Amino acid sequence: MGLGSQLALALGQSRSGGQNSRNLNLGAKTSLVDGGDDNISLTLAYGVAWVQDPADGNRTRPDLASASLVLSTPLAEGWTGHANLGPTHYRDGQVTRTTWALAVENDVSDTLGWGAESFGEKGDSPWLGTGLRWDMDKSLNLNISFARQAGTSQARMVTLGIKLAF
Repeated sequence: MGLGSQLALALGQSRSGGQNSRNLNLGAKTSLVDGGDDNISLTLAYGVAWVQDPADGNRTRPDLASASLVLSTPLAEGWTGHANLGPTHYRDGQVTRTTWALAVENDVSDTLGWGAESFGEKGDSPWLGTGLRWDMDKSLNLNISFARQAGTSQARMVTLGIKLAF
């Protein structure tokens, strides 16, 4: 990695069907086309995740690997739109599925932003989520998000993350 790259570490917890699952995600993004504040940008996002498996004595094990292209565009003053598309490979079942996301992001101030998104995988109900971001400085931010899967009353996800840009 180098200029135009970001590294993110996130802890998450999801609940589905009465079971809790904790995960650790390591992600990165590298800019392919930097459109700045006024034009479309294209980014390659990639990552790996580990899950704490309650069925295996809460042992932590590799869970997935992913890559996607992210198209970002300014929408209006302080607003940005994002569209993601790419494959995710799951260790369980050795299956690869297409993932997608559509999001809007708003910069409330120079250091605070929020966003809303819909995301999911081909063949599953979409997730709807929202989150907050606090930019501690130009290279470090803290973020938190909450999401719920459409069509189900049980599936929810909460994330807490820290991102370092360099």
